[in-house]
Amino acid sequence: MSCGLCDDLLSCVCRAWCYSSKPLVVAPAMNSEMWRHPISKQQIQQIELFGAIVIPPICKRLICGDVGIGAMAEPQTVAVEAFEAWSRFPTRQQQQQQQQQQQQEDDYEHQQQQQ
Repeated sequence: MSCGLCDDLLSCVCRAWCYSSKPLVVAPAMNSEMWRHPISKQQIQQIELFGAIVIPPICKRLICGDVGIGAMAEPQTVAVEAFEAWSRFPTRQQQQQQQQQQQQEDDYEHQQQQQ
């Protein structure tokens, strides 16, 4: 995601995402060594700069059998974070109303300038 690679559906969707109109919530999961690697830190920082909301992994037994940080956050945590992120953005109807109001204001200013 951070490098712009688009070789699967998820990365294509992320590349085309409009961060200004809707949030992108990411909950990474990986081995502890991968999570602590400097490249992973850079990539997480980069997608945060794009506007993604990153829910960090948690510490527990990983799929490889190790115990450590790297497991995806609990589903309830991800759901709450995603809901909160989405609630900060206007709905499509609210966006349309804002655009209509802005258009009316622009039209009024244009009419005033012509008089």
